[in-house]
Amino acid sequence: MNSNYQTSSADLRITLILNSDEYSSIIREIIEYAVDLIREKYGFKVLYKRVIDSNIEFPLLLINEFEPIVFTEIPSLDSIVKLLFVCLKTRIDETIGSSNLDNTVSI
Repeated sequence: MNSNYQTSSADLRITLILNSDEYSSIIREIIEYAVDLIREKYGFKVLYKRVIDSNIEFPLLLINEFEPIVFTEIPSLDSIVKLLFVCLKTRIDETIGSSNLDNTVSI
């Protein structure tokens, strides 16, 4: 693992662990598009890492220190963006004790 990935002051640290099958490829495209939106449109610093593991059945998403998310169904882009914003809000609340970031997102 890259040491910058571990020690960075990024708003979000995301690892996507996936297989090399078509299902994982669809999940990867959705996650990476959501990460790009968060970075480009909203200006948050996101460190993203993709790991290929042929031993997993379903893709796993790790965000900061939250519990892993297992994708047994294909999520919508909207649900992933909202999930990332909830994680950002939690990170901001923990860092500065604020609750000014709204949970709703319009894309």
